[in-house]
Amino acid sequence: MNNITEILQKVKQLEIIAKKNVDTLLSGRYKSIFKGSGLDFDEIRLYQPGDPIKSIDWKTTARLRKPYIKIFREEHEVNFYFVFDISGSMNFENKKQIAIEILASLMYSTMKNGDPFGLIAFSNKIELFSKPAKGRKAFLRNLKDLLLLQ
Repeated sequence: MNNITEILQKVKQLEIIAKKNVDTLLSGRYKSIFKGSGLDFDEIRLYQPGDPIKSIDWKTTARLRKPYIKIFREEHEVNFYFVFDISGSMNFENKKQIAIEILASLMYSTMKNGDPFGLIAFSNKIELFSKPAKGRKAFLRNLKDLLLLQ
């Protein structure tokens, strides 16, 4: 696979396979374990001494006649690194092709969630390292670079 046209066609095919795999599975966003004043509502609980007064939920407090506060879950961006083995052991039957399709699906899902991701490909040494980036451009670049290594 040394012709650039073949590689670009393969990238397109992998994108279609990845999109199909991700869109047919139940893929949801993950929650951060950190609580803060982010945008995602988490819970309402009774006010405890030391809680910030600005977080009191006045409607709930008026309705239940006890002070309640709103807790929000902090938005948390995660950098993903995908590590891929390109050594000779991957040349058994169609093992490498299946692994590339799985990797493409994982990267597509990460792209769809809006998270930055990078790729590390190795054999007996690191052959490819890409810093985490977001979006379709990063997805396509990582697939193209991986296919060029073969």
